[in-house]
Amino acid sequence: MNNKSVRVMEQTRNCAPSPRPSPPRGERENPRARLWSQYASKFEVAAFRVLAILVTLAWFTPGYAANSEPFVELRQIAEGFTSPLNLLTIDDGSGRLIIGDQIGVIRILNSDGKLAEKPFADLREKMVKLPQGFDERGLLGIALHPRFAQNKKLYLFYSAPLRASAPTNFNCTSHLSEFKMKDADELDIGSERVLLEIDKPQMNHNGGRLAFGPDGYLYFSVGDGGGANDSDAGHSPQGNGQDTTKLLGKIVRIDVDHGNPYAIPSDNPFATATSGREAGDLRLRRSQFVGHFIRSRWNSRIVRGGRGPESFRGSEHHRERR
Repeated sequence: MNNKSVRVMEQTRNCAPSPRPSPPRGERENPRARLWSQYASKFEVAAFRVLAILVTLAWFTPGYAANSEPFVELRQIAEGFTSPLNLLTIDDGSGRLIIGDQIGVIRILNSDGKLAEKPFADLREKMVKLPQGFDERGLLGIALHPRFAQNKKLYLFYSAPLRASAPTNFNCTSHLSEFKMKDADELDIGSERVLLEIDKPQMNHNGGRLAFGPDGYLYFSVGDGGGANDSDAGHSPQGNGQDTTKLLGKIVRIDVDHGNPYAIPSDNPFATATSGREAGDLRLRRSQFVGHFIRSRWNSRIVRGGRGPESFRGSEHHRERR
């Protein structure tokens, strides 16, 4: 037994009512006061004994913490990944999860807690080559269509090699693409429909988080292009995040169910912007974004309230324009 508890228990046994002092000479003792004093002394002893028992029990209770605050316990559910960034539930009633690894591989975690042997998708052949060390490019975002159970559509944001039409001193081209399922266990890589291509001057500050809002539109973040302080080569004098003629450094909202390859929601305040040259030139259509002044938003979520019916919030401050 612990010495501390022994001392507590010994103190408990040795506690006894202290002798009541005699009333001053000449004073007549009140019988009610004497009775109350006796009961009070007994109550104090009983209370001390209860407190001692509680302290002893708490001392020997397994898992007892000094501050007794709630805690979070981490439990490994899968392994063998390089940099898992996305975890989603497959909306087919199977209880399975898909785990997106930054290197470009997506795996299925079955409801029994075991990884499927065959990858759900492997995009490495479509992606820019990643070094063995640190990199901010890769497979960055995954989102299932709100009606995935019916149309089997899924959306990915990843870093592709620099396209031929991009400035030669740029680094890569970000792809937002729509895919369809081949079967219940595999994505049809050949079904890719590229919705948007965004050329990036540097390898960092990519953004890439995807999320469908309650309005049914697809929201996604785009980094400012990289470098440092939004002021490197390929950045506007005021910074790409504050340049409303560029998609870099923006929160973008599109309608993937209409248009070719997508439609811009009619309530977007930038929908009447005239900064683009042609409606068909995706590189110059800037009216689809709803927020700007973004440096490198990656981890974001849709929440109710804020500055509109829903806000796309994440790990870095931005100004929502709705």
